[in-house]
Amino acid sequence: MDTAYHGVPFLGKVSYPYGYQKPSKQVIIRVCQKAKKVNNIDGENLLAKTNSQIGSLKNYNCKKLIYDYAQMLPKEIKTEIDFNKAECKFVKI
Repeated sequence: MDTAYHGVPFLGKVSYPYGYQKPSKQVIIRVCQKAKKVNNIDGENLLAKTNSQIGSLKNYNCKKLIYDYAQMLPKEIKTEIDFNKAECKFVKI
C-alpha cells in the first residue's frame, strides 16, 4: 500500500503532501497534442485559446510544461503571438 508521500492521483493531478501538485502523464500528452494541433485562426480567438490552455496549466505548478507548450506551437502561430515569460501568457505582436 502506497502512502500519500508517493502521490495521490485525482482528476488529472498527482497531489503530494504540503500542497504540491503535478500533472499526470495523460495531461502532459494531451497538452502536447493540443499545442501541435492549434490552427491558424483569427488573432483574438488564438490568444484566448492559448491563454486558456496556459491558465489551466498554472494550476499544476509546472512552469516547464508551460514553456514547452509555448515552444511546441507551429511556426506560423508564433509569428502572430509572442510568449511573455514575465506574465506567463501570450501577447499579440
